[in-house]
Amino acid sequence: MKSNVKIGKQAANLYSKSYLVPDINYSSLPSTEQEIKLLAYVDLLNGFDSSASVQITLHNTKINKKDFQERVLMKYKEDGSFKEETGEFNGILHDKLMLGQNGIQCKKYITVTVPAIDFESANTKFLNYESHLNLCTQKLGTEMMPLKANERVRILCDIFRGVNTDLSFITRDEFARRSEKMLCCPEYFEFKKDYFMFGDKYARCMYFLKLPTSSISDTIFKDIIETNQTMIITKNIEFVDTADAIDLVRRQITNMKQEEITKTKAAANASRGAFIDPIEGTELAENKAQAYEFLEDLQGRNQKMTLCQFIIMITADSHEELEKNTETLRIIARKNQITLSNAPYRQEQAFSSVLPLGNSNSNDKDRNLQVRRTLSSESTAVFCPFNAMELVHEGGLYYGVNQMTRSVILFDRRKLSNPNGFIFGVPGAGKGVTAKLEMIYSILATNDEIIILDPEREYTPLAELFDGEIIKISENSHTHINPLDLTENPDPSDTSYDPITAKLDFLLSFFSAIMGNVEIQPTQKTIIDTVMRETYKEYDKPTLKEYYAELEKIEKSSEGETKRTASYLRNALHLYVHGSMNVFANQSNVNINKRIVVYDIKDLGKSMQTLGMMIVLENIWDRIAKNRSRGIGTRIYIEKRIEELDAKLSGITEQQDDIGYDDELIESATAKKEREEIYSADDNDYQPVPDVPDNDSDEQEIFKNVKGR
Repeated sequence: MKSNVKIGKQAANLYSKSYLVPDINYSSLPSTEQEIKLLAYVDLLNGFDSSASVQITLHNTKINKKDFQERVLMKYKEDGSFKEETGEFNGILHDKLMLGQNGIQCKKYITVTVPAIDFESANTKFLNYESHLNLCTQKLGTEMMPLKANERVRILCDIFRGVNTDLSFITRDEFARRSEKMLCCPEYFEFKKDYFMFGDKYARCMYFLKLPTSSISDTIFKDIIETNQTMIITKNIEFVDTADAIDLVRRQITNMKQEEITKTKAAANASRGAFIDPIEGTELAENKAQAYEFLEDLQGRNQKMTLCQFIIMITADSHEELEKNTETLRIIARKNQITLSNAPYRQEQAFSSVLPLGNSNSNDKDRNLQVRRTLSSESTAVFCPFNAMELVHEGGLYYGVNQMTRSVILFDRRKLSNPNGFIFGVPGAGKGVTAKLEMIYSILATNDEIIILDPEREYTPLAELFDGEIIKISENSHTHINPLDLTENPDPSDTSYDPITAKLDFLLSFFSAIMGNVEIQPTQKTIIDTVMRETYKEYDKPTLKEYYAELEKIEKSSEGETKRTASYLRNALHLYVHGSMNVFANQSNVNINKRIVVYDIKDLGKSMQTLGMMIVLENIWDRIAKNRSRGIGTRIYIEKRIEELDAKLSGITEQQDDIGYDDELIESATAKKEREEIYSADDNDYQPVPDVPDNDSDEQEIFKNVKGR
């Protein structure tokens, strides 16, 4: 708060409030969608009246090491397992982060300043503005987070004392005594002609002295931010009442008309009556045309007149570095036809105006840089603060580098409404490497268990490295999976769950498959169910051999249609119990309780593929149910074969054509997909998944911009 600031003829108190605004995906969007975002930003600006002033702040700051370790680096496991591997991968994460943007991140803030008699009146105004800001930021695709007093002091501490400085919590009493200044401010400031010093830093404030007369690029802030310097960019905005603005523009037009008449008369007298247009092609003609256009914006296009100033503060460790960084910014400014001024002898005022403290009201002349440029709200919005959304989830896995921001992507699929994902790419593009790295990160960073369906025997070395279980599925395999193993209750709260009843669905599908994918008839269903219940009543852990024996008993004890049906079912089952395909007729002899399980189906013959995959998926479902009851996540990786499972699914394939989109299971797995990785694919190869609800979330847009490891 600032007290007794002259607002017109009255004195008032100024109150400010800051909001953190996460970035949105803007630069990667098509031009039509960028226009939609800009219009939403214009609506945001138009929601303020002439009593308020707004600061848009872009703060390029170094990453806090402690925060980095908490949010990004993988935690070492309590049992000490994989300690060496975790340390090695944390080193990779650190190097990637520092290499991307020299360990610099950009935070964006909106600070609103309002005049009010007291705190209660100011709070009422802020509530009204916040409802408007929340609505507009939602349209932009982000959210607005109000900052508390301690968080605002933390920003100043980051600027003046460094991001790694510890800052204790400041109490209300300490704020009343203004003790926060001692905690966040440097020991001294020394202001020179065109730069200043504080602590061990050199700093300089510059402002946009002249803007281009033609079109303004919406990438100017993006270009400056990507120089990877520690800096603050502030756009201070004041709003002129629309009626006053229209009167002002009309007066300007009248003055220009008068000047035009005067010059025309002078030219006519000089040319002895011959008509000569003295303003054609001159600055006056250009200004007059712009004034008429501005008036049309105010009257017919719901635009507002804004008074803007653009200030940049850069810091460096030495004066030489400061000069070098200054020249870098001047080059960018010249490219955009902008003239930068070093604010000679006004560094202190510029410094006060650049901080996200709400020192943006031009009436506060003692603290403000009195340099303003008149723009429409639409022209103001063209100086767009948005670039690309950063995807850094706490506890997220490393997926590569965002090509737009050159920062790492740390992504937690569990936070999505649908955690399923697909990896597309031409041969050799890195699909397998991507999947393996995600598996390794999952092993090191989470407690999730990994299940892999491996048709090419590609993931065996990975499973062996992490002491996983490899289950070879084939007609001649010595490893066995018992399809009659019962599935635990996946929902302990469901007291009506019966594992034997749940097994009936599998057996019906099983008999349908061995009989040529025919529909099971009612009489057959009854016999299959009766035999199943008798088998589980007689045996503790039955196999298909015991089921076959019970089916044979039913056949011998029955007559007529029941006997013929039982005989037909038994004959169909004989090949898979006593015949050449009896690999699934034995007790399970594999350890599926290991954290990593690979189902090697490379040698599974075509005649056994349908049945083999059915039994494997039943076995996987049993594992998922057990993990769910224990509160453990399950990650399933399937290459070129997709099924619907209650787990986090990753599909891996070379072409999208490999996926059968007509399969209802695929539609369920791909519906509302939020993660999609594409590696070295031709533009013609990538098409949106057809006949599936489109959900191009910001996370999905980032994965389209992912750069390989």
